[in-house]
Amino acid sequence: MPSRATAEPLPSSAASAAPAHGVPREVFEQYIDEALEHLRAAEAALLDLETCPDDTESVNTIFRAFHAIKGTSGFLGFDAVHALAHRAENLLEQARSGSIELAHGYADLALESCDALREMLSGLQGGGTPHADSCGTRGLLGCLARPEAPRADGAAEPIPGLPRLGDLLVATGTVRRDAVEEAAGHRGQAPLGQTLVSRGAAPLTDVALALRAQRQIATALASDRGGEGASVRVSAEQLDALAGLVDELVATCDSLADDPRIVHHSAPRLAADVGRASGLVRDVQERVTALRLVPLRPLFEHMSQLAAGLARRAGKNVRLIHRGDDMQIDRFLADALNEPTVHLLRNAVAHGIESAEERRAAGKAPVGTIRLAAGHEAGGLAIQIADDGRGLDREGIAARGAARGWAAASGPLSDDELLDLICRPGLSTVDVVTDLSGRGVGMDVVRACVARLHGSLHVASEPGRGTTFTLHVPLATAIGDTPLLRVGHSRTFRQLNSECTGS
Repeated sequence: MPSRATAEPLPSSAASAAPAHGVPREVFEQYIDEALEHLRAAEAALLDLETCPDDTESVNTIFRAFHAIKGTSGFLGFDAVHALAHRAENLLEQARSGSIELAHGYADLALESCDALREMLSGLQGGGTPHADSCGTRGLLGCLARPEAPRADGAAEPIPGLPRLGDLLVATGTVRRDAVEEAAGHRGQAPLGQTLVSRGAAPLTDVALALRAQRQIATALASDRGGEGASVRVSAEQLDALAGLVDELVATCDSLADDPRIVHHSAPRLAADVGRASGLVRDVQERVTALRLVPLRPLFEHMSQLAAGLARRAGKNVRLIHRGDDMQIDRFLADALNEPTVHLLRNAVAHGIESAEERRAAGKAPVGTIRLAAGHEAGGLAIQIADDGRGLDREGIAARGAARGWAAASGPLSDDELLDLICRPGLSTVDVVTDLSGRGVGMDVVRACVARLHGSLHVASEPGRGTTFTLHVPLATAIGDTPLLRVGHSRTFRQLNSECTGS
């Protein structure tokens, strides 16, 4: 991604206000509808370029979209929107002339421009005056004014931890695992994505989304490794083995500390030596623990791309906002959180967020918002997925539950009762089955995943306001404090993640 340059002053968006600033209502609504349609066309063309970078018609489509938005916005006096669309149009003009190739960093700039324009249009629709800083467009304007060419570093080296294209497509439900394996066996020298598209196993746009997700994850992983000096690759199995040895060292030091000569202070020199050894072992334990930590950023970047793909397939306008992606957690926990997070995100897009028409009728902005957040809470990790959609249908869920004998026939459901019902296998208030998960479809998987992590799942939902799911999981790793359990003359080491009671 090009570095963010200092932008020249952005025109004041005071004139870029809602219809109350002199634009007739019907003209304003037509402007918004046409602008959003142009953005959808531009985004679709950008996705086509992911797999067909030489498609000049796609470049022309993106150029026309920015050009149209620029012209209408300037005519109506929405100066901030006009300024951003104008800069994006200039970028596309360079691509049309052959000065630059609209790929990688340049494609990301164009996509960021689409996101920022949609954000500004949403602000106008809400009746407010969108400020450029709130959309992050000042830095974006600087990049568009002076874009830097992406470096050509030659053949890319494999990046540890980077998910394969086939795995991403399977995770999003685009293709089945057997279809990926079959395509991989018959692709020859052709890329897997191209083979899947040519065989009709996956839509072009879904493959393009997965490729973009893979590239963004690669960028995040490279960023995490950058500036850290020389490094050595160590397999997860070797780290696990080292962790086990450290566990035994910790337990051995604890056992030595229980020696009667130390307990009764009859051997001060021995006590001092054991104390120093224990301190060194604890230092080693902390360093080994740190080696197992990975950032949440790749997971969250993947969820952003997944949300975009799911929204497109559902025909909805959705934006995902995430925070807390700079947290680092044990790699096992990061891997384990992927499945439940995917299910919750799919449900939020499919049945939490309403269509643009429903949202307008309810007095909401047409673009739905999903918030993905991570943070420390009560000594553990909390992952929260909240949408501003229609909320869970408590009455419908209660009726379906009562029909199956899982709930009382009358009376409102508490949040705990609601969660229990939607996590029952097969329960859904949706009569038409689609390829996207609904509330209750896959929730049993979410609860099972959280249970395996010794965590808990909570839900809060309000009709017309949205739904929030919160996952609480302990941060214990395989190198956590490991008690020494004595059974007769033998010793055993056990990681305890749940409460133990005894006399």
